[in-house]
Amino acid sequence: MPRRPLLRLLLGLLFAGLPAAAQAARPATLALNWLPGGAHAPLYYGQSAGIFRQAGLDVRLRAARGSREALLALNQGNAQFALAEAAEVYSLRATGIGLVGIMAYFSRGASAVLALRRPDIQKLADLAGKGVGAPRASFPRLLFPELRLGPAFDLAKIRWRDLTPDHLLPALIEGNVDAVAASTLVAHQYREAAAKAGKEIAVFPYAAAGVNPYGLVLVTTEAQIAKDAALVGALAGAVARAAAASLSRPAEALQAHLKENPALGPERNGAEWREAMALIYPPEARRAGLGRFEAGRLQAFQSLMEKIRGLKLDAPSTRVFTNQYLPVLRPSPAP
Repeated sequence: MPRRPLLRLLLGLLFAGLPAAAQAARPATLALNWLPGGAHAPLYYGQSAGIFRQAGLDVRLRAARGSREALLALNQGNAQFALAEAAEVYSLRATGIGLVGIMAYFSRGASAVLALRRPDIQKLADLAGKGVGAPRASFPRLLFPELRLGPAFDLAKIRWRDLTPDHLLPALIEGNVDAVAASTLVAHQYREAAAKAGKEIAVFPYAAAGVNPYGLVLVTTEAQIAKDAALVGALAGAVARAAAASLSRPAEALQAHLKENPALGPERNGAEWREAMALIYPPEARRAGLGRFEAGRLQAFQSLMEKIRGLKLDAPSTRVFTNQYLPVLRPSPAP
C-alpha cells in the first residue's frame, strides 16, 4: 500500500478510537427561553464542568426574551436547540412547524397563584370572590379553570383583572388585587418585595391542585433530527447529565452560572435555582427518570391543550415529545 493512504488509514483508526472529548468538539447553539437566570444553572455547569465537552460538543448558549423568541431562532436556523415552554412548543407544532421536544427540562409545571399571606386566603379555593390579576391570555390564567378546587367552588366568583406582566407584582404588593396568577420561579421576587413592605407571600402551585403540564422542554426540529440525529442524541444526553450533576452539586452549579454571568445577583439567582430544582426532578418524575416524558401525562397535556386552546397535533404526542434521545438517569439530589 502507498505510504500516504496508509498514513491516512492509521490516523483514521487512531482518531476513531479516541473518546468524543479528545476529538474536535462539534458546535451547537442552544437558545434559552429568557435571559440567563438561576433556572439555567445546569447548562452553565455543563460547560464549566466539561460535561458538554466530554460529549464532543461546544455548546453556545444564546439568550432570548421568551419561549416564542427562542423557538423563532430555532425555526430560522439560528440555533439547533432551544429551551421553551411545552405549551408554546405544542401550539407552534399544531400550526405545522416541525418542533420536537427531546427532554422535559422542567418535569413539573411552574404555574402558581401568589397571594399576600392573610387569614382569609389559606388555599386556592379561598380565592372565590377575590380579585386575581393576570394577563388575559397567559397560560396560568387559561389553566386556572382546570384546577380541582372542589364542587362548591364557583369560578364565576373570581374577579379577574387584566394586567401586564410588569404590573403584577406592584399590584399585589399595593393591595390592588388579592392574588396573581404567575409562576413559582418568580416567587422569590415577590417575597423580597413583600418583605420590604412588611408583608409575606403565600404560593399555591397548580401542581398541588391536580393540574401539572410539563414546563420547560428541550426542543429541536424534525429537520435537525433528519440532518444529524447523532448531534441531537449527544446534546440531549449531555443536558440530562448536566442536570443530574447539578442536582447532586447545586452549589457548584450555581457558582458556575454566576461565574459566567457576574452581573447577576447571587441571592436572587440562588433563590431561582432552588425553585428550579423542585421543577426539574420532582417526585412524580422519578418513575420514568430525569427529563423523560410519560405517555399518560402527555395524553392529559394534549387533552388540556385541545380544550383551552383548541389546537390539535399533527402526530401522536409521544412523537412530538419523545424520549428517544434521552438516557435513563435517576440522580440523587443533594439534601
